[in-house]
Amino acid sequence: MTETAERLFEWLISYHIERNLQACLPHIRDGRFYQHGRPLAEGRENEHYQGVLIVANGDTLFNRMIDAGMIEDGDHDAPVTVTSKEEFFGYLDGQDNSDGAYIFDGVHSTFTRVNELHNGIARGLHSLVSHVPKDFASYDEGLDARRFLGTKTRLAIKIPYQFPDVHALQVKRSGYTDLGLGKVTKFNSSGLEGEFFLKADPESVGPFIDVRNSIVGVRRSYGVSDGGLVLTDERPYVPRGQQGYRASPRRSAAVAMPATA
Repeated sequence: MTETAERLFEWLISYHIERNLQACLPHIRDGRFYQHGRPLAEGRENEHYQGVLIVANGDTLFNRMIDAGMIEDGDHDAPVTVTSKEEFFGYLDGQDNSDGAYIFDGVHSTFTRVNELHNGIARGLHSLVSHVPKDFASYDEGLDARRFLGTKTRLAIKIPYQFPDVHALQVKRSGYTDLGLGKVTKFNSSGLEGEFFLKADPESVGPFIDVRNSIVGVRRSYGVSDGGLVLTDERPYVPRGQQGYRASPRRSAAVAMPATA
């Protein structure tokens, strides 16, 4: 499922840029997104796009989550087959609200929307914040992740922990960096595995996702070392075929950088 989760992660990044960023661009001035007449502060929800939570695995996950009491049997839509990025965009475009979550069956390439995911117990998980870096809620670490882990992020941590062969992916609405758009995340059983976020950086040499507003994309990867979450890679990133300049990946040294308190 790692390859499937990576493909979904790429699709979500592209969707965040092509749909969500495009919806926000008319409200961006001097590198800040404005909502209700004022810049959106980090941690506050961006109301100009919908959040997304996808739980991905093979064809047994849906029934396992019903058995675990996380999904109420019958409280879901019919499965929809999605085999390409274009179909994925069309599927998300057709959703009318951001409630619930999407269960992806990687064997049959189907999405099933559930109206509600019940917060699982995740036995043995004693600290949610140990599964995210210190700067998860704000770029300068100014916000305490303990207070700013939303319901869907808590589920994104708990579900892979309870089902180790599962990935959880998100598009968050909570603003990250001064720009004011949320990040795209991918969680595995150890915690945050990857994330992508947008920031305005006029001093950057690019590649830019939006040149006019000096918006760049940043992609990070995480691993586990000595029992703790560590940043292993950070690079400027633009998805292949995306508007703007195409990225020339610049890999940083894979060093163990402490990511948790």
